[in-house]
Amino acid sequence: MRLEDLIDSYRSLKSEQTTADRHLIKYLAIATVSCYETFFRTIVKDFIDFGSPYSDNIIKLDQLNIKIDFDTLHAIQSQFITLGDLISHLLPFNNLKDIDRNMSIITGKSFLKSLKSYRSKSLFIDDTEKNYFTKNINTIISSIEKVFELRHIFCHEFNNNINFDSEVLLTNIIDCKVFINYASDYFTNILYPNLPQTQGEMNIYSLENFMALDNELDNLINEIKTTNNAGFINIKLFDKSIVYWKKYRQLAAECAAYYAKGGSVYSLEYNTKMSSLTQEKLRLLKTEFSRLLAL
Repeated sequence: MRLEDLIDSYRSLKSEQTTADRHLIKYLAIATVSCYETFFRTIVKDFIDFGSPYSDNIIKLDQLNIKIDFDTLHAIQSQFITLGDLISHLLPFNNLKDIDRNMSIITGKSFLKSLKSYRSKSLFIDDTEKNYFTKNINTIISSIEKVFELRHIFCHEFNNNINFDSEVLLTNIIDCKVFINYASDYFTNILYPNLPQTQGEMNIYSLENFMALDNELDNLINEIKTTNNAGFINIKLFDKSIVYWKKYRQLAAECAAYYAKGGSVYSLEYNTKMSSLTQEKLRLLKTEFSRLLAL
């Protein structure tokens, strides 16, 4: 994660260039806020593009003053960007208050309040960090607010030679890292509860997910064919196109997973690519035959 790398880099450089300490920590505070903005915009996109009920909540984002130009409309129509891309770009993330409001609306539950009571079971967050978060959540929140405040001063105020303790600010930034790790697990648990964490579990999950999507695709194909009473499509050619597409899907998945061939992660990469291509095919078929399916 970029934030963790930045903290490690600061510690390394600080030992070699103590005279640059205050300049480095200023940059680190600015970069931390940038990481927060990027992270939460990505989360908003993921929730909205996930679909209902989260996509339904965007109507409650009354602070949005949306002005869409023709280039944006074309990008949406051409599916270069999604609704999640658009909304996440328009939302403000200038402080923790903005973050709390936006995420509370999108998820349908009070973000900070829910996060305080959330108990992570993730194997990717060590117990020390989990305990620190649950015992010091209010201190962590204060740290985030302080980093946002200082970032604003560093970036926007001409005379920003304010007094601050570099070590205290570093502690604040580390708190920011702990918070974002915990928040990431919290959001993942909402969208994908009981998500597998070991390699074996992930392999099984990815296969089951693909099989479910493939079954959905087969059902859609059959629906298109049985609805074709008026002969809008040539069934023989349609079937042939599906056969060739499935061959392409298999080869594309093998290509994507080739780097892991012989390893335990191969099946995960293979099934994930098969799933993503199947999802894309489902979307394309539903769009292409929307009128036929509406009959």
